[in-house]
Amino acid sequence: MFAWVGPLDENSGVDVMLVPYAGGIPRLVHTIPPNRADPERMSVSPDGNWLLYNHAVLHDGQWRSDIYIIDVKDGGAFPLVEHSATDLVVDWLPGTNVVLFSSDRSGTTDLWSLSVANGKASGEPQLVHSGFFQSQPVGFGDGALFYRVETGSKGQSVINMNPQTGALLGGALPPLEELGGNFRGIAWSPDGERLASVTRERGNRGSITLHSM
Repeated sequence: MFAWVGPLDENSGVDVMLVPYAGGIPRLVHTIPPNRADPERMSVSPDGNWLLYNHAVLHDGQWRSDIYIIDVKDGGAFPLVEHSATDLVVDWLPGTNVVLFSSDRSGTTDLWSLSVANGKASGEPQLVHSGFFQSQPVGFGDGALFYRVETGSKGQSVINMNPQTGALLGGALPPLEELGGNFRGIAWSPDGERLASVTRERGNRGSITLHSM
């Protein structure tokens, strides 16, 4: 698995670490310069060779976000999506070389796709879905992207559903209190047996919780 480490202060960068799930010594993949990374969203390519992250950039005197890509093998980082708009990582489309990202380049925040070849953009971004404001991805199921929309309230529950039809199977299970109330991101393991969560604590310190289903 991959994890962010830092920053410890405003002058420290953010380290991207490769953490062996079965145990072992974490490996430093790349250090992102101070005040450039948005640790809320990082996405690993299906083949495990590339990492996406949001990168803060000045455009015409205003801070916006571009998308950078990291080569896991040598730690090199390069811009993948550069635009004067705010572009944010959503996820890789499973089993493909296609990246999904949100962007307000059209005047509203929408969902876009971009093909990637050898760590570089291949072709132009394509509009996938209009209306993606305040939305955060949760994961894929049977070719569909599931995401949540901020409504002003927060909580974590699990809902059983049929992955083929999308039909709900009963009501929501009890809230997962173990994840804490101030979580910033969640992700399922590929086998669906575990749920990872980033929880913010006092002093902006954070921790990664792994919850067994």
